[in-house]
Amino acid sequence: MKKLTAKELNELNEKVFAFEGEWKDFIGKPAEKGVWLVWGKSFQGKTSFCIRLVKYLASLGKKIAYVSLEEGAGKSIQRAWQRENMVSENARVS
Repeated sequence: MKKLTAKELNELNEKVFAFEGEWKDFIGKPAEKGVWLVWGKSFQGKTSFCIRLVKYLASLGKKIAYVSLEEGAGKSIQRAWQRENMVSENARVS
């Protein structure tokens, strides 16, 4: 793979998420492809952030695979899923 300069990276015509509002302010317009890794200390809001992000991406019509390596399918992730009212997004999230 060729190394790219900052200018060349900016000129790539990658598909980006059409984020708006607070998501655009916070993250900008990230590329549609790739893997996102979220980490931090316990009880810092990682799960809530990820579920809200998943819900937002699903609202944009994207299919999402959410992998909770730390929590699995335990009670804490189930409560977080319910807290964020993810029932309405089930068709697009696996």
